[in-house]
Amino acid sequence: MTNERNFKKELLYSSYIDMEEGRDMESIDYECLIGIITELHNRIEKLEKWKSRVQKVGKEVSAKMKDVDNTEIITQIEELTTKMNDANERNDELLDKIQDYRDVLKG
Repeated sequence: MTNERNFKKELLYSSYIDMEEGRDMESIDYECLIGIITELHNRIEKLEKWKSRVQKVGKEVSAKMKDVDNTEIITQIEELTTKMNDANERNDELLDKIQDYRDVLKG
């Protein structure tokens, strides 16, 4: 919600020169000001509720993460790393063979 708000317009702001006292005067509608303050207060309350929910969920996730068996994850990572290394070696062998065939064809 990034709409630019014109608070002067919302508050019915006006400025004028007081003819009797000869000075600049400004006025706002206080009911509009109370409405804006009430809206702001409601938004703050809503944010506080969301913050509380997020903190609660964060604590639940943190507690669940403590229950995760990391050894299984580490084993899977090691297995995948081994497979990747084997694939890289096989890839290197194939690249060598391709280069040999190129050399033969040039040759």
